[in-house]
Order: sequence, then structure tokens, then C-alpha cells
Amino acid sequence: MIKLSLEQNELLLCMAALNEVRTGFHVPDFEHVIGSQRDTEALHQRLTDEYCRIDAWPAEVAAQRSEAAILVNATRAALQELDHEREFHARLGESRAFAFSLLSKLEGAFAAG
Repeated sequence: MIKLSLEQNELLLCMAALNEVRTGFHVPDFEHVIGSQRDTEALHQRLTDEYCRIDAWPAEVAAQRSEAAILVNATRAALQELDHEREFHARLGESRAFAFSLLSKLEGAFAAG
């Protein structure tokens, strides 16, 4: 289990990236680039149910190693696909610089976990 210390806007960006790779744009060879389609759907639903429908924001988000990999891959794919700042911000709600910072944080947690 990997514990991710994410601020609310960071988790919301992860959720937006998951949504984009699922429904926003085509990811060639999805299973290889992101991970299992079924696991990606399940992760999005779990994060929504466990973290996005509560009154108090959690200090940590718990993720299996495979789930953390999906978050890293989805964030990376969103950054690669949505390479114009305005479009990225409009679709994901944050700047690309913020997303690159989050990606670095996710990769660090994944490597340490």
C-alpha cells in the first residue's frame, strides 16, 4: 500500500486526468500505456466514493501499487495529450506546471512505495 499525501486540488487533478484518459481522448494501447481499463474504471470509482464525497478532506490517500502506477500514467498521458496550456487548464482545472509538479510527487511516492 502506498500512502499519497495529496492536497484537495492534487487529488481532483488526478481524478480529472483519470477521466480524460477514460473518456476525453483516445489512448493508443491503453493497457500498456495506462494500465488495465477495468482497474482504471475501478480506481476512478473508488476515489470518487472514498475521497470526493466526504465533508473533511483526508490527510492521505491510500493506493495499491498498481493504482499509483495508473495515477502516474494517467497524469503523464494527460500532460502529453493536452499540450496547450489553455486547453489543459480548461479540461483539468489546473495549470500544466502544477500538473508536472504533481507528477513528480506521484512518481516519488511510487518509487518509494
